Amino acid sequence: GHPRDVLRALEEELSRDIERLRRTRDEVTSMLRQSAPIDLPPDLGRAVTEAAVSPSDRLLAVVMAQVLGPSVIDAYTHLLRSGGTSSLSPAFDRLPADADGRARQDLAERWSPPAQVLKMFADFPTAREVCADAPRGERHARRAITLAVRELYNPAQIDVLLRVRTRHRAVGAP
Repeated sequence: GHPRDVLRALEEELSRDIERLRRTRDEVTSMLRQSAPIDLPPDLGRAVTEAAVSPSDRLLAVVMAQVLGPSVIDAYTHLLRSGGTSSLSPAFDRLPADADGRARQDLAERWSPPAQVLKMFADFPTAREVCADAPRGERHARRAITLAVRELYNPAQIDVLLRVRTRHRAVGAP
């Protein structure tokens, strides 16, 4: 009877939801892999090209441009234009996923973000500020960026980013 019908209906609904989520994930994966210049606002696209960022950083910029608000995108564009990149970026890009804690800490300590990066930390000190004017809301923006970072960077690289930010907060920098 009746309970079986309810369970069948629930199972069908869950199947549809799972399929919809799978298609959405496939679309996001496709968006991450296709990084044509049209995917970025013109100013940010030029800044990304001129700064010669890594492919992962470029794809992250594509995601940021789609989910964050104009104030953060403008700040990031300015950061790139003003030379807010680090000479240690190649070392970061080559950091293997299985790098040990010592290698991660060494890179985090040597990687002193340029003043422009520290200014961006000051302007947008928390994820809440970064996502404050996100068109589809803070939760959506945070989720999209978190997923993109996990997809684009390996665990050791993510750990280094967290260590750099924590270190600069600990010494009184924004």
